Amino acid sequence: MQVHTFVVGPLENNSFLIENEQQSCLIVDPGMDCQQMIEYIQSKQLKPQAIVLTHGHFDHIMGIPLVLEHFPNIDIYLHSGDKDYLKDAHLNGASLMGVDFSLSIVPIELDSGKTNIGDFSFEVMNLPGHTPGGCAFIFDKHCLCGDSIFAGSIGRTDLPGGNHHQLIEALRNKLMQLDEDVVLYPGHGPTTNIAYEKNNNPYL
Repeated sequence: MQVHTFVVGPLENNSFLIENEQQSCLIVDPGMDCQQMIEYIQSKQLKPQAIVLTHGHFDHIMGIPLVLEHFPNIDIYLHSGDKDYLKDAHLNGASLMGVDFSLSIVPIELDSGKTNIGDFSFEVMNLPGHTPGGCAFIFDKHCLCGDSIFAGSIGRTDLPGGNHHQLIEALRNKLMQLDEDVVLYPGHGPTTNIAYEKNNNPYL
């Protein structure tokens, strides 16, 4: 399995592509201007099996319409705590940027625990605090953690649905319990790992 990172949009979002040996792939958090990811999928003749969202903020979902133009039959997965974010520009934060962006799509709800989507099996870990339905997706030693934690920092908790205490508790009691060599792929910025954040993140 390979994790490909595509930095997209004005907020430099990390959009991810999970590729396996069967030439299947999962699209994670497609941000604005994710054309390069689509071109990679097409050039490698990969088979997208789903769009999976770590949370519902606008900068992580604005590429969905473009993805669906090219791959119209794939499903979208999102934790139930963020299901209203897709259809509400205030909740998803787009209105803060002066943009009226929303989607009428009804996602398939993700639950915490082991999840199977197509050829992929991974763990969903709900990490509320940045948003109520924020999640990390754990593929063995690879963890796509959205905006819950960054290298040396954590996600904002001052947006609708945010809760600082809840986020710290989730990070300490859930995410930091993973093996120390697990690599973290945040929604913005460079990768890090559990050991580094345990020892160096000032919020933890």
